Amino acid sequence: MADWQILGVLATVLGIGMLRQIKYSQKSFGDLEFAHDYLCKLQNIIRREGQYSEDLMWLHQNSDSAQRLLGYKGIMDVRLPANMGIQHNVPIILNGLAEIERAHTGSVAVMARFYAQYVQNALLRYIGEQKILVDKERLRQFNPIVWLGKGVGLLLEIPFALLVEAGAMTRLQKDRITSSWLFALFSGVSALVAVIGSIMGIVMGWEDFVTTLTGWWS
Repeated sequence: MADWQILGVLATVLGIGMLRQIKYSQKSFGDLEFAHDYLCKLQNIIRREGQYSEDLMWLHQNSDSAQRLLGYKGIMDVRLPANMGIQHNVPIILNGLAEIERAHTGSVAVMARFYAQYVQNALLRYIGEQKILVDKERLRQFNPIVWLGKGVGLLLEIPFALLVEAGAMTRLQKDRITSSWLFALFSGVSALVAVIGSIMGIVMGWEDFVTTLTGWWS
């Protein structure tokens, strides 16, 4: 393999990784904006005491998206007021929105305000963490090492994508594997090996490098 071919492959992987990082950074910012919009509209509904409005309709239409966005942070153990017990594994957006929508009178008002506080706190925690992530990912857009890791990661994801298309694996299973720390570690090690191999291939010549590797394994 000629030197320009090695450099071409490396540049392609870097380019793909840079585009993936930019896209991920934009998605992180979009998630932050969505969470902020959801919180603002929710606060408007609370001030209006759950009255029907376009904001309430928007909250219902996007409740599943908001619940998925919070992830495990949106599944909570809720200690009910007045020692009424504990509800375990509550999807706080879906359950809380239904309570907030009810009329704010009598005992129902207590539950509405109670769930409103839980939902707001969950969103505020997410927004705080997401702001830190967005700032970090913006800086990573200019890091060639990150580009390389993202590019190699995409190549490693191809077999899993083929399994999904073949019906041998669900998309959720694929996402869990490719978002795990083990997959990230393997991508990083693979990227490091790719860089070292490219440098050695250019310095020694590809044929000599392959011969050297073959000698090590024999």
